[in-house]
Amino acid sequence: MAYAKKLPAANTLTVLNALEATELPGLHDSERAKRNIKNHIATSERKGLEKYGHTMDRDDLTRAQWMQHLIEELCDGAQYANRAGLGAVMKNLLKIAVIVENMK
Repeated sequence: MAYAKKLPAANTLTVLNALEATELPGLHDSERAKRNIKNHIATSERKGLEKYGHTMDRDDLTRAQWMQHLIEELCDGAQYANRAGLGAVMKNLLKIAVIVENMK
């Protein structure tokens, strides 16, 4: 199956636009944090294209399969948050994982 290899992919542009529109009241340097997240997303997209030969703009997975990938990543993130001593973040990631699992 052939995938477009144009960067940034449409999916990535949607995510970046959502990040830009996200209001983060109370953070002392949300603009710097957003820049760092944007850079991470762009780097991750390039690495994914190099490693897998495609971006997230692919149509061979079902919604349920995308949701399963999301649950797996959220669970990994919860473990990272726990190891970093971020208990509240861990709990929120697990809540999101349960919500997504319930939507399958």
